Amino acid sequence: MVALAQSPPHRSDLRLKTFAGRALLLIGAWAAVVLFTTSQLVLTYTATGGPAYWSATLRNSAIQWGPWLIVAPIVIAIALRVPAPALNRPWIILGYIGGALAAAVVVVALAFVLRSTFGTPITRPFRAEFLRNVHSIAVIYVLIVAGAYGAASLRQKRERDRHVARLEVQLADAKFSVLQAQLQPHFLFNTLHGVSSLIHEDPDAAEDMLTALSDLLRITLGRGDQREVTLRDDLSFLTRYLEIHKMRLGDRLRLTIDVSNDAEDCLVPAFVIQPAVENAIRYAISPRREGGRLEVRGEIVGDNLRLTIIDDGPGLANDGDDHAKHRGSGIGLANTRARLEQMFGNRYSFSVANGASGGAVVDIRIPARRATLEPTRA
Repeated sequence: MVALAQSPPHRSDLRLKTFAGRALLLIGAWAAVVLFTTSQLVLTYTATGGPAYWSATLRNSAIQWGPWLIVAPIVIAIALRVPAPALNRPWIILGYIGGALAAAVVVVALAFVLRSTFGTPITRPFRAEFLRNVHSIAVIYVLIVAGAYGAASLRQKRERDRHVARLEVQLADAKFSVLQAQLQPHFLFNTLHGVSSLIHEDPDAAEDMLTALSDLLRITLGRGDQREVTLRDDLSFLTRYLEIHKMRLGDRLRLTIDVSNDAEDCLVPAFVIQPAVENAIRYAISPRREGGRLEVRGEIVGDNLRLTIIDDGPGLANDGDDHAKHRGSGIGLANTRARLEQMFGNRYSFSVANGASGGAVVDIRIPARRATLEPTRA
């Protein structure tokens, strides 16, 4: 795979983008208020039979609300320094009343400057203009503070939700790793048991089996904590695994693998088939003197990949048959079910049932997803 290195965005760049986004939001809110005020005044003029005065009204509205481009960010910055739960304290309330009065002073002073520079100067004295506008400025001040708290609360909720989502993904990964760590020793110990059974009966076959087992170990360790492989890769591993059992069982193991080409390209959880195959060999084939037949099928059915493992053994829960009684309850199948649930939630099915013509059938259905070559980090 091609390795692509991507450097994370610099912290100063993130701060610049955040500042630019907030500045654009503030300017957009200011422009919306100016246009709303302008349209309201123009409609009032025209409703009384007067001229529209669009340009003059727009200029005066822009000047009227211009001070808030400076005051609003300061109010928001100060408000966010005080936690919302602290607003029930008397001195905090008094502080906000003082802040509203200070904001009124600054807004009126800036309005005088802007009027003198760009519009018609205010003829009233500062005190009269302050008293005339202090109540409306205080209401705007409260709305800005409330909006700041609301936006901060929403942002914190989103961050908490993202944090919880990350924790859930990490927990799912941890559970999956634990399940896979349980599975690998389980099948290795069972395979070693098969080797030990041949040491005294057929030392040469046991040696060949150990060689095959070393190849199997190399594949297993090479996968590491890889969650998914293509079905083709999993079948390659399964074939090597079955070679070991073929050495032990000989003609008693009659095997058929029938997997379509399009199914082989699909992604599956690593080692997804092996536990079901091991279960069939252990309970349906090995205990019988004549052995038995094992069939592995893979096909695409609609949007799902269907994997079927079929044997011709005694089936499930036959009275008086200890091997049949414990089928479907082993660690391998329970582990497989748990891993499928971790990966697919409710988008999978897993069943172990008696076959229509005898034996047992393990049926696995998961979403069919094609393997694609994706860039990986070096």
